Amino acid sequence: MVKRFLICAVITTTTALLYVYQHTEIFKLAYLAQKRSARYQELLDKNTHLRYNNRCVSSLSNIGSRMMNEREFEIPVSEQMVRVNLPGSKEGSLQEARARTSLLSLLNIRLRQAEAKTIGR
Repeated sequence: MVKRFLICAVITTTTALLYVYQHTEIFKLAYLAQKRSARYQELLDKNTHLRYNNRCVSSLSNIGSRMMNEREFEIPVSEQMVRVNLPGSKEGSLQEARARTSLLSLLNIRLRQAEAKTIGR
């Protein structure tokens, strides 16, 4: 009878310990999931905030207002513009450039020209 009681007590104690261990693991995982969810939400909020700032900073109205507020900005006049040759191209003659431009205009291809402000004048 004592032997049977000890076997039942060991089985009951083992079952109770496994039950409690299982529930503590469930709570640990739930807290971990809650922390991850909070971190995920925090990152989403930060992402939204950064996207909003990026849109505001790169909006045309913001760029225009910044340009008008800067004291050093001025619209260049034709005397302040210089032409820059493309790297690797010859400093070819004006006739070659005109011929190439007229040929490209016939083919309806537009060239982009680089313009720079003169320094110190």
